[in-house]
Amino acid sequence: MDTLAEQPSQPQETPELLYFHANTETNGTTYGSALSVPYGYFGVVLMNNQIFGAVSAGEYAIDGGAFPQLAQKLRLQPGQLPAKPVQLTIFLVNANESVFNWTAYPLVTKNPARGLNYCELVGRCEVKVVNPITFYNGFKNGWPAALMKLTPAAKAQLAGVSYGRQAEAYVVALIKGAAAVAIDHMNLAPEQLAGQVEGLRQTVGMATSAALQGIGLQCTRFEISNTPVIRRSPCVKCNSTTAPTAYGSFKRTISMLVMRFGVTREGNFCVPCAAKVSAAYNGTMLVCGWWGYIGIVLTPIYIVMNCYNFLSIAFGTKLASVTPDQQLEPGVWPPPPEEWGQEVQERGR
Repeated sequence: MDTLAEQPSQPQETPELLYFHANTETNGTTYGSALSVPYGYFGVVLMNNQIFGAVSAGEYAIDGGAFPQLAQKLRLQPGQLPAKPVQLTIFLVNANESVFNWTAYPLVTKNPARGLNYCELVGRCEVKVVNPITFYNGFKNGWPAALMKLTPAAKAQLAGVSYGRQAEAYVVALIKGAAAVAIDHMNLAPEQLAGQVEGLRQTVGMATSAALQGIGLQCTRFEISNTPVIRRSPCVKCNSTTAPTAYGSFKRTISMLVMRFGVTREGNFCVPCAAKVSAAYNGTMLVCGWWGYIGIVLTPIYIVMNCYNFLSIAFGTKLASVTPDQQLEPGVWPPPPEEWGQEVQERGR
């Protein structure tokens, strides 16, 4: 990795988008030392976890000539070295096209009109890093939030993996999130979605491209190679896969003079679970919802909304989660994200 190998840029099936430079892993890198960036990569220089420049393939000296922002930060004149060694971190960012093959990605789609569904897609997405600084910053800032939404099994798989594999998992999570939002916006029933493969490819492809562009990646190719398989998610409270469910959203607020605590719980509910959540929230608000200026306004609104949502579930159209021959295989389909089924906390005055 320390020589300039003149190799053509080829899509890589198992991409390492980001990893430590060999010098950083062994002896460390200091201001003034040499930096060799191999062909097809960017070299990103960091000090105290802050980026101070990125360079393409080539041979460099880490000084004010190649990294003026770093020299300015250290208040060094041209040719001057710091009085004490300054430890730097060097990352190599893959500038080649990297391929992410979709192997039955289970997307959780949210659509209040259709409820919560799982959509299985098989396809392929080719990406290329065009702005290494934006990519690194996007990964550093976005990965912790994406990690929180992963299932425990997915988190366990990522335990101890390399930085590059974590970056790959972040890109996959970004693709899946963009695809799920695009499917939501199409607002099609599951039976309609299955016949809209080309429209789905275009819509999801554009949404994915825009999401990747936001973190310095270019989507060079996007494919969907299967007819989408749609399965309805179970009840978000009791996890029943046989009880008929409908979409609902329930809110609760607790007012304490100058502070207010609110929660929202939404997703597919069976009738008994919808009744329990609605009754529990309304009962709490009847006792604790009035003790604040905002609570006086929100409490009756939320009570009416909860009653309306329960009645809509109880007397509206309900769908069974899955048919007997479509039972969800354990470990294959992820549970709903935290914002579905769980109480999303809200705090205000």
